[in-house]
Amino acid sequence: MKKYRSYVLRILLLSFFIFSAADYALAKDEKSAVQQTEKVEQKVKPVDLVVTEVNIPEKIYLNKKVSITIVIFNNSDQDLEGCTLTAQATDGSQTSQTFPFAKESREKVELKWVPLKSGKIEFKVTLAGPKNIQESNTKNNQFVKEIDVIAPPPAKTK
Repeated sequence: MKKYRSYVLRILLLSFFIFSAADYALAKDEKSAVQQTEKVEQKVKPVDLVVTEVNIPEKIYLNKKVSITIVIFNNSDQDLEGCTLTAQATDGSQTSQTFPFAKESREKVELKWVPLKSGKIEFKVTLAGPKNIQESNTKNNQFVKEIDVIAPPPAKTK
């Protein structure tokens, strides 16, 4: 009977060690998986599209085409499809471009604008990401400036 108890005790102890080792391995794997997930989440930079600069000529004349240069930045580690840059003015004019935007890239975009009214005009540029992307900071996606559009000088007569 002592031998039988001895075998049973050995089997119980061995089972305990096997299950303990298995539990430890599972716990270690789960901890490792959580750490890997946290590392991946930390590495992904949130999407932030930025209008960094807008160059508008000093003199803008009514009904004369103007080139406006806009510098934009994709401050994220994601290539984005379907970004839209829109320029609109309170004279009723509007133009936009949709384009892919490479990660961590700075782009210079040139827009053509023809003012439709003279006087004080509010000119606004807005950069929008794809609809399926949540941006981390939308406050830096716009540029607004009041522009004085002047009537063209009278034609010179001889």
